[in-house]
Amino acid sequence: MRILYIDVFSLLRSKSDSIDIESAHKLAKAAEEANLMLYPTLSKYTRGWLVENKVFDSNILAPDSTTSRSSRLDDSHPVRHLRAHAHALSVSHWWVCGDFSGDELLADYRDRYLSSRYGAGVTDELTDKIRLLKS
Repeated sequence: MRILYIDVFSLLRSKSDSIDIESAHKLAKAAEEANLMLYPTLSKYTRGWLVENKVFDSNILAPDSTTSRSSRLDDSHPVRHLRAHAHALSVSHWWVCGDFSGDELLADYRDRYLSSRYGAGVTDELTDKIRLLKS
């Protein structure tokens, strides 16, 4: 399994504070072409919420896992949670995109961070980077 962790809040929220479904479909298409599954980083937009609200089909989303490896139950840092999720699923091929620039916890994983312009959402530049990850 190969996972692209996404910051739903920074990538898919439109100006009206709702989810931009067109951008979600664009992101899912690029992930599918690259043989990647998507998974949301820690936020109010959980896997279940994304499926229930028809943002993504469940088949493009990586499964949930018990992330007991997190340092503490009250730890809400998205990078620690995504690393714990990848570890729990024994996933060694993972990447992340969204608003994570400057996050010190990704310093050792810069090659796994797909940067994009802050506030630009799902751009053609980002989907091109995703497609380049094709296995």
